[in-house]
Formats: sequence, C-alpha cells, structure tokens
Amino acid sequence: MIPKTSSRSRVKKGPWRSEKYKRWVKENHGCLICGNEAHDAHHIREMLPRTMGVQKGDMWVVPLCATHHDLLHRGAMKFWRGSAFNPIAWCVATYARWQKETGHQPPARPFRKQ
Repeated sequence: MIPKTSSRSRVKKGPWRSEKYKRWVKENHGCLICGNEAHDAHHIREMLPRTMGVQKGDMWVVPLCATHHDLLHRGAMKFWRGSAFNPIAWCVATYARWQKETGHQPPARPFRKQ
C-alpha cells in the first residue's frame, strides 16, 4: 500500500555543501586568529542565533589552524567572546567574494507558506 501524503508535504533539502568552497577558504586565508596556515574549515554553528543542533551550510565556515580549532572546541562561546573578531560578518563577506569570483549562485530554496 502506498502511504498517503499531504499536499503540503515538501521534499526536505539539506544545507548547501561544497568541498570546493571549504578548500578555497582554507587555501586562500590563513587562520583568522593567528594568521598561520589554516588546517580546518570550522562551521560556526555556535554563533548563529536559534540554530544550536541544526546542521549548517558550508558558507558558515571559518579557517583555523589546528591549535585554534582545538581551543575553539574546548569552549566555543568563550573563544569568540575573547576575540574582537566577528565570524558571522566574515563568513557573509567571504561567501559574497567567492560568488563574485566563481559566478556561483546559491541553490534555489522552495517557497514555504507561513
């Protein structure tokens, strides 16, 4: 038997993923804290309001060296509060620059009724 579906049901799409973008962030930017070579592209899920525990898209990554990535995971909110750096603004500006350089258009999101 085929299960009934609601006319309101939608195919859920996950967040935008791009290994190419994460690699570009790591290769073209040093660690945001110390400037050394970035080994990791860290998702800043802790900084985005009302999204704790929700998977984030790859546009929300920042380059960090292994040392600072480890420190961040020991206490993320303390880590960002202790610096004068705004990771959300950096992500928005960097993603916009990447879009201009590559001609990338973000994936279309389906319209959702409120």
